[in-house]
Amino acid sequence: ISREILPPVALSVSAVKGRVKAGWAVDTRAQGYWLEWYALPDKALLGSEPVNANSWQRELPMGDYQLVVRSVDEYGVRGEEAVATVTMTAPEPAPVVQPAPPQKDGLDWRGLTLFLVGTAIILL
Repeated sequence: ISREILPPVALSVSAVKGRVKAGWAVDTRAQGYWLEWYALPDKALLGSEPVNANSWQRELPMGDYQLVVRSVDEYGVRGEEAVATVTMTAPEPAPVVQPAPPQKDGLDWRGLTLFLVGTAIILL
């Protein structure tokens, strides 16, 4: 029996705040999807897992990665590969908040002190 292998999904991948996010259009003929992720440049397999939704995300350290997604048909046969690469960079540093300058209360304490000392000297 000859079966048609499911075509590759339209895969999109992004890296946001230390997480890689992958998404793809639903193939109504698929019973699920198979996802693999590799470290580049040596293409070392880091993991693989079945996915029942049309999206996937995971925290990954800084580096370059390749994701491979395949539709899985009702017989468990994996379809053609959809491949995308993503680069995980260091998260944006938190903005530096500068302390507010000290508030002046409107009085010139130095001037007032000099005035009082001067007045005391005159009165003595």
